[in-house]
Amino acid sequence: MEPLSFDGDGEAAQRRFTMAAAWLRASTALLNIFGRNIVGDPAWSILLTLYLEGYRGQRSLSVTDACRASGVPMTTALRWIKALETEGFLERQGDRNDARRYLLQLTPAAIWKIHGALDAAAESDKRLGLSRLVARDAKNI
Repeated sequence: MEPLSFDGDGEAAQRRFTMAAAWLRASTALLNIFGRNIVGDPAWSILLTLYLEGYRGQRSLSVTDACRASGVPMTTALRWIKALETEGFLERQGDRNDARRYLLQLTPAAIWKIHGALDAAAESDKRLGLSRLVARDAKNI
């Protein structure tokens, strides 16, 4: 597997990491409030979790940990993982330290698309001024 590459070192990388972490927290909160039958995007949760782990220096994640991150039952998560592999967004390889485990890693194509989604979300936030609204509303509570 190739090492993860995070385009835009420094400010852009930090902005993407912050946006990915916020997005994952918001998704988890919605899942906890409404339940997985109403909201949730297991594939996106898996991709964001792998992205955040890659940013922190952990190149790969076990299949089991990725399933947990999805917020859905193991069999459902495994189907999503297979779909992400088929689309070319995940690579799977055996764990050198444990022959029973498999590790997942984002492909360069997945990282590129995640960057696009995070940049679009950041631009939307900037254009709409959501961060300013949240700060203003917090003062009025």
